[in-house]
Amino acid sequence: MSKHPVHQTIDQIGAEVLAQELGVSEFSIRAAKRARKFPASWCDVVEQLCEEKDFPPPSRKFFGMRSRGAA
Repeated sequence: MSKHPVHQTIDQIGAEVLAQELGVSEFSIRAAKRARKFPASWCDVVEQLCEEKDFPPPSRKFFGMRSRGAA
């Protein structure tokens, strides 16, 4: 069974690196892993780090963004 995209992304970037680049604690990284969703505010940083590491970023559906129809 393959890893969930959020888990895979955190593992490929590295939890410590991701926490440092986002300015959050590793607890926040673990919380995202448990929730299987990144906060929307992390999107740009995660996508940039994925590009730097030369692997595709997770779909934006794995970020806590509102859908266009949400009020």
